[in-house]
Amino acid sequence: MPENRWPGSIELGKRIAEQRKKVGVSRQELANLANIDVSNLSRIENGSGNPGFYTIIRIAACLGIDPGPLVSGIGLDQIPPSEGVLTAREWASAQRAERRARSHQA
Repeated sequence: MPENRWPGSIELGKRIAEQRKKVGVSRQELANLANIDVSNLSRIENGSGNPGFYTIIRIAACLGIDPGPLVSGIGLDQIPPSEGVLTAREWASAQRAERRARSHQA
């Protein structure tokens, strides 16, 4: 699998393509409706694109669906790793540990 194709991107693209076909519009038609380049939509559907939040919202709106089902279940383990990204729970735990360590040093 090429480095820029991650499971989450592939799944998102598959879901968009399925919905587009279900609605009965071509890639070109959906791209025009969503005001994005057809080559960008093609990359998204093939799992090699990295659409931003607003692009996903526009695509979903043009398909007449809520964006939730397009991204539901796609977790951090399915997207490119990002150094230093923590969940809120991990961050809060680290902050508590740091405060405890400082209070023991004083």
